[in-house]
Amino acid sequence: LFFVAINQAFGPMASVLATFPSERDVVQREQMGGAYSTSSYFTSRVLAEVPMNVLIPTLYATIIYWSVGLNPDPYRYLIFIGIIVLETHCAVATGYLISAIAPDAKVAQAIGPPLLIILILFGGFYINTDSLPEGSEWVQYVSYIKWAFQALTVNEFAGRTFPCDP
Repeated sequence: LFFVAINQAFGPMASVLATFPSERDVVQREQMGGAYSTSSYFTSRVLAEVPMNVLIPTLYATIIYWSVGLNPDPYRYLIFIGIIVLETHCAVATGYLISAIAPDAKVAQAIGPPLLIILILFGGFYINTDSLPEGSEWVQYVSYIKWAFQALTVNEFAGRTFPCDP
């Protein structure tokens, strides 16, 4: 489940990091000409990407869910898809944030993966949160990978019992 969460973090963010910075100069020029506002550009761009940011993760989640043999409850399957789609949107938003801050696509693509690695490390699988260095505890709360992993885990294992023979 953790690796599913990681996979859904890299792809969507990487696609935004590769395209959004290159459009910034054109958008700024068109805004100076009064063609549209920043909010209308951003809203239209996000809305145009929503179908692909729902369709591709849903297809991915469906293949993974049934091929791995996760809980066959249809309700849990739909929750699994919902978690994956929400995480995809978080990854895209992170990509937009990095792209807006970075001066160009190369810098954005250099900043994105290390930031994502930090979010992965604080995701609750590799590092015990009780052993985190003092002052860095807050990172786990902004790691959408942590929240996706926890949600996927609760969705899969809540209410199940596992007998152990002595």
